[in-house]
Amino acid sequence: MRYEVTTAPTVEPVAVEEAKEHLRLTHDEHDKYISELVRAAREEMERYTGRAFLQQTITLWLDASDLKGYGDGVIWLPKPPFLAITSVTGYDDDDDAALVPTGNYYTVGTDPAKLFEDLDTTGFAAADRRRDALKVVYTAGYGTVRSSVPWPLRQAIRVRVADLYYGGTSALQGTVRSGPLPGNWQELAVGFRYGYLC
Repeated sequence: MRYEVTTAPTVEPVAVEEAKEHLRLTHDEHDKYISELVRAAREEMERYTGRAFLQQTITLWLDASDLKGYGDGVIWLPKPPFLAITSVTGYDDDDDAALVPTGNYYTVGTDPAKLFEDLDTTGFAAADRRRDALKVVYTAGYGTVRSSVPWPLRQAIRVRVADLYYGGTSALQGTVRSGPLPGNWQELAVGFRYGYLC
């Protein structure tokens, strides 16, 4: 089993202006760099928590052995909170793709989300290729706007950006750290850490 983010979020949980306010910066000469730090901090926190912060499309690939190992036809969907299934496709040994009808599966929950094979139908019968037998495409995240991401996670991103910004530039400037005191972003994010597939 493996998954990848196939469509990244269109906005970040923390705007550049918010990050600059936290950094106590009034100039805009590092805006592009700060934007990159915000993205890097979000990606690091998503890995740490095992979550999707803003809406993104995820593609999950399962081998035939993964499907047999689930028992009772249940598949846990990584990177909660789950929003919606886009498609489920099965592949056979000849690499022929077959879209699995929506009546052949259903989901339960959002955090965590589980995808169930409907055992009263043909289910995922088309998925018999040894490797990458089933492709599940779905969306996950707290929403599409910054404010949908819980405040502690947004604050953790600000703290991590400050660590990266001042840790990376103070030596170049030849000055002592002049920004906010270092914080522990992990303390802010640990309550959101997800136990499976992290």
